[in-house]
Amino acid sequence: MDKKSSEKELLDNDDQSKSLIKQIYSVIRENWLAFLFALIISLIIIIVVPIVYSIETKVSRNNGSNLAWNVTGITIFNRTLLASQSPNLSLGLISAIGFDSNSNLYIVDKTYHRVYQLNENYQFLTFIGSENGLAGSDLNSLNSPNDIYIASPNKIYIADTNNSRIVCWDPSYRNLSLVYGSNNSPASPLNSPMSVTMDSNSIMYVADYGNNRIVSFNISDKTPKFSLKLANNQNNERETYVTTPITIKYDITMDSIIIAQETGYNVVRWYTSSTPATWTLIAGSASSELSGTSRTLFNKVCYANVDRYGNTYVADCYNQRIQYYQGDLTKGRTIAGVILAQGTNPYLFNQPTSVTLDNDNNLYVSDSNNYRIQKFVTV
Repeated sequence: MDKKSSEKELLDNDDQSKSLIKQIYSVIRENWLAFLFALIISLIIIIVVPIVYSIETKVSRNNGSNLAWNVTGITIFNRTLLASQSPNLSLGLISAIGFDSNSNLYIVDKTYHRVYQLNENYQFLTFIGSENGLAGSDLNSLNSPNDIYIASPNKIYIADTNNSRIVCWDPSYRNLSLVYGSNNSPASPLNSPMSVTMDSNSIMYVADYGNNRIVSFNISDKTPKFSLKLANNQNNERETYVTTPITIKYDITMDSIIIAQETGYNVVRWYTSSTPATWTLIAGSASSELSGTSRTLFNKVCYANVDRYGNTYVADCYNQRIQYYQGDLTKGRTIAGVILAQGTNPYLFNQPTSVTLDNDNNLYVSDSNNYRIQKFVTV
């Protein structure tokens, strides 16, 4: 009796299972279109969306709108590495760095009055300046150079600061030539030029630091024009003149000049066609009277640079950080360094004095008092 009951129960369960399967099949037949649609949506969410997101992220980075970097730096060059590759040379305080179109890296050394050239693997190739590391005024020497403009691998323009001149190095001739300053500008000579750049029309611009002005001239005829100079006995608006211009860069995206004012505590944009010549604020103190540690202020500007997307990078050296400004946004974010924290760790600086990028948007910072160059990989 018990055995028959068990068999009957098993048969009943089997019938119920078959009935349930028939019901499910019937529902699917009646609603197959809805189920197909749900399946397609699920596949899109699982497979297609991540692919699209990946593509969009990549495009935005290529457009320079979503750049980010690892906060821990990698030392690519320092005193020890230079001594191991060229025992007779030493590395001093670095004031500027930059790449040419062949990915050679140039390092401006104010202490030993040289500019070093490294290859794409950061191996020492040669140097510009005297072999003994002493200052000089002939065309084989430099005197506290501060910045460079790399027009091509065969044209390296140098702001030879303490010689009050701009010189050009041509590696095929292995010597310097005078571009502007010293004895070829007697009417209104340069006074401690700190930086040099050139626009797309071959107009060269010089940050004439000691004269608190910008000097510009066509590279072919050298006829100077003086701009953003504080006029005597006039009620000058602050945006009509510069003070202690320490860096000057050409922004090809907006056909304008970026100027960093060291003790003006700001970085400004100058449209050279403006009449009268005036600048607009990118970052820092508009009045040049405020320094600080906030996102909108600096505590001594040592360098500014602009990338091919029009974003601005500032070496805020006393605050021990690199600030990044997307477009003309006046609130920056710290992309390297820690505010007011000085050290030798991979994520700290001791006076960051310049900043540049390579073709892959990796960030390079000259950590001057640590005698090294730090690379921050883009992420």
